[in-house]
Amino acid sequence: MPNDSKFIQYTNDKNVDVDDYPVDVHGGITYFDEKDGNTVLGFDTAHYTDWQCGKYMWDEDKVKAEIKCMVDQIVDFKG
Repeated sequence: MPNDSKFIQYTNDKNVDVDDYPVDVHGGITYFDEKDGNTVLGFDTAHYTDWQCGKYMWDEDKVKAEIKCMVDQIVDFKG
């Protein structure tokens, strides 16, 4: 997302640690980087609870749904 987005400006202005970003996403934000004037955020799906009875619980559709949920929260962010 652009570094001048309301969400990134809020987190920068308030000096919010990435662990405390106001986004409800699986396991929290676990990836943060800046690239080409944009901020890249991510989460991971490799926690010990993501495996049940030896079976991985995340498929492509679940990951896409979680990404959409994260993006919707950021777009709707009012600060």
